[in-house]
Parts: sequence; structure tokens; C-alpha cells
Amino acid sequence: IPLSKCAKVTASNFCPVGYGSPMYQGNYLVDRQANGLGFNSGGFAPQYIQLELPQESRICDVCLQVNQYPDGLTSHQLFVGSDLNSI
Repeated sequence: IPLSKCAKVTASNFCPVGYGSPMYQGNYLVDRQANGLGFNSGGFAPQYIQLELPQESRICDVCLQVNQYPDGLTSHQLFVGSDLNSI
């Protein structure tokens, strides 16, 4: 099942200008086939993206394509848990 059909997407922030509504940016996060500019937090680190699935699920792969400004060293971390308290 594509995540776009079941994941609730939240983030620390959504860029208000030029990237579409928070809903549009959230849809882009979970649908690799989506057209558009993607997700932009509109702010400096640290930022987060959270995907909440309705039930425990097996995730086979994660695709992260990063485009950041300004350029520089960065670290991305992936945390997985059965609920927010177990991450």
C-alpha cells in the first residue's frame, strides 16, 4: 500500500511560499510519483518530518533526496518506532 494512501504527515514547519500548501508538500513526501517542488521546511536545522501509519507496518525502503540551501555538511537521521514513546 502506498504511504500516500494511509500516512498522516506532520513536520516542524512547511515553507509558506513557493512550495504549495502544507497538504501538497505532505503528499509529495509520501508519493515518489508526485510532481512538484517537494517539501521545504523554510527554516534552518533542526527540522523534522513525521509519518504516522495507522498500524504497525513493514517498511521496505526509504528514499531521501536532499536539496538544501545554503550548501554544507548535514546529517539526516531516521528514527522508527511503534509509537512516539518508543523512538
